[in-house]
Amino acid sequence: LPGGVNVIPGAVHLSLDIRSADDRLRDHALTIIRDQLKHIEELRELSSTWREIHNAPSVACAEWWQQLQCSVLSDLNLKALRLMSGAGHDAMAMAEITDCAMYFLRCKGGISHHPDESVAQADLIPAIATLVQTLLHVRRTG
Repeated sequence: LPGGVNVIPGAVHLSLDIRSADDRLRDHALTIIRDQLKHIEELRELSSTWREIHNAPSVACAEWWQQLQCSVLSDLNLKALRLMSGAGHDAMAMAEITDCAMYFLRCKGGISHHPDESVAQADLIPAIATLVQTLLHVRRTG
């Protein structure tokens, strides 16, 4: 507050989203951030309050799924990239009952989970082909 771009605010509200494939590393990072903020507050006579609104354990994708996905991508002459996702995908719930994995598509401008999210047809066509081939492989191998 007051919200001017060239004004030193009197109050700030922000959210912090920390993600890691390793829960201990994630929690340690939060501890470091909170300790550093406390130090800065003491030096500058500031204060903050914290409210945790969500905390969930990391969920790893099944290695066999990832290997299969990489194999299918290779068969389709597509490059396989692995990335960690700490997002609260449905995979978090599914992992409680079965192995899980995810495919990711690039979004225009990197915007996802937002009304402005947009995926190019040129990316969607190979994505669907990859998913179909992955599911067919699972069906064949039972």
